[in-house]
Amino acid sequence: MSISAKNDFRQKNQKNNSRQERFIDLSIYLLIIIVALFIYGYRFPSSNNLVEVPPVFTLLDSELYQKDFFVLESLKKTPRYYYQYLIYFLSQTGFGVARTYFLCYLLSFASFILGLYWLGQKVGRSKLSGSALVFLGLFTVDGTVGYVSLFRNEPIPAIFAMGLAIWGIYFCFDKRWNLGYFLFGLAALLQFLIGILPGILIFPWLAIEAKKAKSIWKAISPLLILVILALIIYLPMVLSGNLGGDAIDNREFIEIYGYLRHPHHIIPFVFSS
Repeated sequence: MSISAKNDFRQKNQKNNSRQERFIDLSIYLLIIIVALFIYGYRFPSSNNLVEVPPVFTLLDSELYQKDFFVLESLKKTPRYYYQYLIYFLSQTGFGVARTYFLCYLLSFASFILGLYWLGQKVGRSKLSGSALVFLGLFTVDGTVGYVSLFRNEPIPAIFAMGLAIWGIYFCFDKRWNLGYFLFGLAALLQFLIGILPGILIFPWLAIEAKKAKSIWKAISPLLILVILALIIYLPMVLSGNLGGDAIDNREFIEIYGYLRHPHHIIPFVFSS
């Protein structure tokens, strides 16, 4: 056998081995995701879905909830406008509402696990640190900052957005700022705060890196991407007059939001009892 033939044979073996390794890795990832989902559980409909699903049903059937004030107001330009239409369009393809929610949750769950795993590997430089971060993110972290969990077993906008935001964080750690902030922007289309807050928290680090590189554009371009995607949410609300900023004063807003509706979302932190 000639030298060139031996080299060709060796290259083919390397390619086959590489394909086998990728297949084995993919199989392991799928097995971990399936087992983790069975352990973690899935809950639909949850109490949160009770206020999110009716607007989707109305989009599918305009005869429903015609006299329901909340549903009709929810169908206007709001921060959940794109989320509602995502579920609506997928439901129209034949999946149905329940299966659409499960599909979106499954994709978000898989994305969150893989994002945590690769982020842990990136920071800790080992597979063990990646596995540990997945375990902490799913089973032990209660999210005491703001009294909000990192992930839940219910298909809600925040969970769908988290599947994107975790990769935004990963790409920021990988110094691919534009891609990271683009993913933050996509997450904001599904749940505004899940996309915007990571971008704000990471920006000081981005500014330091831009200063080191002596390039102000390095800091401006990712932020510009996030702002543009945020404006896709905000501008339609402004143009449709759906902000309602002059409808109630600050005292009424605090009473409704802070005391009646979402007091648990504005708690700075909560220590476990």
